[in-house]
Amino acid sequence: MTAISSPDFVDRVIQMIPRQEGSAEDPGVCRIRKIQNDGTGPATLEYRFKNGPVVFGKLYRDESGEHCHRVLSELWSDGFGGNSSYQVVRPLAFFPDLNLMYTLGAPGNTVSSALPANGKIALEGVRESAHWLSRLHASHHRIGKPDTPWYVFLKLADRLSKAAAANPKQLKLLKTVAVRLREAQESQVHPVIVQGHGQFRPIHVFRDTKITSVIDLDRSRPADPGRDLSEFVHRMRSHVFRGGGNRKAADKFTECFLDEYMKGPATTPGNFRFYLGFNVAVSMCRHLKKSANNKKALKRDIDFYEHEFDKAISGSFLP
Repeated sequence: MTAISSPDFVDRVIQMIPRQEGSAEDPGVCRIRKIQNDGTGPATLEYRFKNGPVVFGKLYRDESGEHCHRVLSELWSDGFGGNSSYQVVRPLAFFPDLNLMYTLGAPGNTVSSALPANGKIALEGVRESAHWLSRLHASHHRIGKPDTPWYVFLKLADRLSKAAAANPKQLKLLKTVAVRLREAQESQVHPVIVQGHGQFRPIHVFRDTKITSVIDLDRSRPADPGRDLSEFVHRMRSHVFRGGGNRKAADKFTECFLDEYMKGPATTPGNFRFYLGFNVAVSMCRHLKKSANNKKALKRDIDFYEHEFDKAISGSFLP
């Protein structure tokens, strides 16, 4: 981290900034801030120039850095670049020896930041998120190894066992969740494989006037479209709930997101019902474990996640 924040490295960063993005020849003072280095993802630095754009440097531990740079480069140059209203962040460079990638920052604010207010800006952000995702899923791009469902079962087994150990009184509930997920899995359709984002969440979508930009495509690969759709819907609904909103607001956003997606060039939700049930189940397990010794929080979480899981598995959210 020290090396890539040195004056010499900052000079290299300056040379990478496209001139058309601002005062690249003389960006002025650079302030460097650590965004993340907690072991849950790439260590990330923000380079904020006084007279220039914001640049991010991400240090990876595995091959996902090179993969992400390839995804961003191909998408930026074909359909999701500077001439489009629906963009990915602009890739600047990748240093294989350091496993280090640089991108420009995304303009605007995240869609998640507007959700608690439950207003026009939030609804517009949700609508444009659906448009962006529909265009990605309808694109001809197929970059990376196709996704497999094994991660679902491995992650769910881990979460269920930990939740049961921390809160054995909820074992009946957890068994019911597992059985209903199995039933949903057995009725899955054969999906049309699309280029997925991999972590499509409201915190990864930025809105700035007429541009919608998306970040964090580290896990982008060919996949069932239901994965991205369910990730966004679950994270959006949870964010509204934990931000003090109500189910009516969450339902309005969900209806808007799925309706707009289905109106776009991508028209199949894939196995949305199964993946949404999986996402809700994983969050349920995490909060049952976290709230095991807090009766009030436990009741709140059980009420919320039981309702969410039932609607997910029943397919009630689909238009």
